[in-house]
Amino acid sequence: RLKKSAENMVAERTNYSSIEEGEEMATSRIHDGIIERPKFSPLLIVLISGIAALLIFTTTGKMQTTMTDAELPLTGSSTVRQCTFTECFAAVCDQETAPYICQRHNGGPHGGCAANPWLEATCDDQCSLQECHLLEIPDDEASCKDVQCTKDWCKSGQLCGDAVPNQCVEGSGRFGCSDDEFQWTLRTSDSICSECCDVTTC
Repeated sequence: RLKKSAENMVAERTNYSSIEEGEEMATSRIHDGIIERPKFSPLLIVLISGIAALLIFTTTGKMQTTMTDAELPLTGSSTVRQCTFTECFAAVCDQETAPYICQRHNGGPHGGCAANPWLEATCDDQCSLQECHLLEIPDDEASCKDVQCTKDWCKSGQLCGDAVPNQCVEGSGRFGCSDDEFQWTLRTSDSICSECCDVTTC
């Protein structure tokens, strides 16, 4: 009996040891009343940190690339106003490729054209041509339409055709023809054309 009891005790101890070893393999276990948590290896911690940093960097990059050029701040640019009626039609700048005009700098006229707003150090007063197409031309605005050509001009032999009857008669644009009645008045400076007439009046 003593031998059998001893064998039973050994078996129970063996079973208890197997159970304890199995518990040690679990994610957490209780030992002497203290809960012990599994310890992660330094390599695993570094790997997890690297993946998290990569996700943050990728997300931030996507957010930045979704910003349009119009949303990006133009650091150092001076205030841009919309050009007035007179400025819109007197401008020689292309409204699509270079819509920003510097009107004044260092106390004097400038007149330069630019694709982007002028920096504060390079222009004191600038305006944009981007909304000029929305402006309506007043009915009383001067034009070449129905303006009587002089008899001498009618006899000059260099008259424009009926399809382009508006002709410049004075200035560097002299003898120029246009189908636009405002070409030589509203859309052109006096230095280019200071006088025009309608050749249909000849």
